Amino acid sequence: MIALCLAILAGVLTRAEPAPADAPPLLTLNPWNTSAMAQTWDHLLEENKGWIRNDGRSSHVFWYDSFGRIRLNPKAKYAPTLGYRVMYIDLGTHDPLLPTQLTDQSLVLGMPVAHWRNWRLGIILGAGYAGNSPFGDTRAIYGIGHVQLAHTLNPHNQVYLTLDYYGHGALLPDVPLPGFGWRHQTHSLSFLVGFPTDNLKWRPAPRWLLNVSYEVPIDGTATLRYRLTKGLYAFGDFQNYLEGYQINAYPDNTRLFMEFCRVEGGLRLIHEPWIDVSLAVGYAFNQEFMRGFDIRSLAPVAQMANQPYVAVELRGYW
Repeated sequence: MIALCLAILAGVLTRAEPAPADAPPLLTLNPWNTSAMAQTWDHLLEENKGWIRNDGRSSHVFWYDSFGRIRLNPKAKYAPTLGYRVMYIDLGTHDPLLPTQLTDQSLVLGMPVAHWRNWRLGIILGAGYAGNSPFGDTRAIYGIGHVQLAHTLNPHNQVYLTLDYYGHGALLPDVPLPGFGWRHQTHSLSFLVGFPTDNLKWRPAPRWLLNVSYEVPIDGTATLRYRLTKGLYAFGDFQNYLEGYQINAYPDNTRLFMEFCRVEGGLRLIHEPWIDVSLAVGYAFNQEFMRGFDIRSLAPVAQMANQPYVAVELRGYW
């Protein structure tokens, strides 16, 4: 969500798509299945002019979310990898209840530490900034840490044990949280069940693909895609999102949280190896702003009116 003009990315595209839950840090430990040096995912969205329901002040939301990873060893399947996320939201309002902009920027390094037999140990370290005044408030700086022990049971199944510290999280941001997971993967059905992440990728028929993900406490997405013809797809998408930002005027241990729900539909064009772009129209609702330490103690601040929007999304390897 940073205001930048993006070019269509050249590279070797693949059907492997990162879900939002796989944004850094988790994306940096995923294996590389191509010879590419980088993987990117970029989403640009602009809502129609709206208003704040509390007092009728105008708003005009512009949103940009970008994340990806860069491989530091071009020949290794499991390589030390830099991961980034840049997020920018312009709320387009002068309402005193809300800031004019919100930003979240993070950088992590993920690396394999040990590999013996069917066991693999990886760690991730990094930091980020989430606030309304880029790098102007040291309280908005947060740390990121992740330890993952994975065991391959057979070609289709893996189990994971994890320990996560995410200083920007919506639930217990000051406490390292243990996690676990079981991943099953075949051509038509792949899923991960566990904590704090679950996802499902299912091909019920050759032209159809369902992709569902959930991230504790309430983040989630669901996408249904249908292949119209070679390289052209129709899709429908739902997303629920909650994230907190440190605001200059707020006291310590109090953040502004933004929650939204969105539904959209559109077309996706894939022309290898040059283009993977989606165009969509959608509807944003339940756009709530709350304040507190985390999801356990949030108080209402403001609510934006429901609004239609247009969106562009680019993906690629290069």
